[in-house]
Amino acid sequence: MADFTLDVGTIQEMFAYPVLISEFEDQSEQRRTVTNKRILGFKVKSPALTKAQWQAYRSFYAARQGSFEKFTFTSPLDSTSYTVRFDDSGLVSSMGGGLYQCEFEFVVLDEEET
Repeated sequence: MADFTLDVGTIQEMFAYPVLISEFEDQSEQRRTVTNKRILGFKVKSPALTKAQWQAYRSFYAARQGSFEKFTFTSPLDSTSYTVRFDDSGLVSSMGGGLYQCEFEFVVLDEEET
């Protein structure tokens, strides 16, 4: 399994519990947890990149075949190593002023999926 070792510019941790909401005709609602498992992911934005650095991000993404292959990622927020996949939104690249930037999301896998 590969390790994600490319530079991280900014990162957001996404943390939630899945909740099922039933709405009724009288405008009331009932909420239930679907599972006790949390949903955890990361939104990552690279720092400003040269073309060669940008190509390294693209190569890593292509080598994983997008969201197909899992890999490890160590969060700079808590120094914990997670088994993740890219989510299905893909790798988004932008360029301005001769510099590149990538944005992408990771989905943390449950122990059963790893």
